[in-house]
Amino acid sequence: MRAMIRRMRRGRAVLGPMAGHGRWPLPCWIGALMWVLMSLPVLAATAFSIASPSVLFDIHKLDGDGQLVQLLEMPRSVLPKSVSSSELIGVTACEGLPDGIALGGVAGDQQAALFGQACHQPGMAKNTYGTGCFMLMHTGDKPMTSKNNLLTSVAWKIDGRTEYALEGSIFIAGAVVQWLRDGLRAIGPPSGRPRAVTCDRSLRRPDAFHRATNGL
Repeated sequence: MRAMIRRMRRGRAVLGPMAGHGRWPLPCWIGALMWVLMSLPVLAATAFSIASPSVLFDIHKLDGDGQLVQLLEMPRSVLPKSVSSSELIGVTACEGLPDGIALGGVAGDQQAALFGQACHQPGMAKNTYGTGCFMLMHTGDKPMTSKNNLLTSVAWKIDGRTEYALEGSIFIAGAVVQWLRDGLRAIGPPSGRPRAVTCDRSLRRPDAFHRATNGL
């Protein structure tokens, strides 16, 4: 944690003056995208569902965490404006797109999948399989603390009502099967029907394979 704080403070020497002039409100990719699409000189916007996994966001107050912002010596001007999942945020004003297209919604991809799968009631859950594997369960209008290390996050905020979810993420799931096939060539192509995965005899050693190939 201390090393992370030192690195962020070094970055502050470069970004701080820009932020002080309102020229660097880009804390995440969606904030940067909204900033560019609307050509806004100061404001960057993001959804509550995207801001909530950030350590700089207080999911209870739905605002930046004052203590952490102060600890990291970050100007609050670098934090984006958090907006509802469905509201008129602004209109386009950038090269490559016609001016005046309404930007009326923004959401995190997994929270959008939870909503799109009609998990609108507490206890309903979805699982998405792809490059990674992501489980989200709707928990209602109160944040719930997991006893099994799941992440508590904002699912969405619509019409003034904030709803929450528990999230479990495996960032490398389907991608590791592709890596075993194409990178290590340890398994063959899928046959179209379930079969046992067999490896080359030279690879059969008493080693453990840890599929968490990101973040180590």
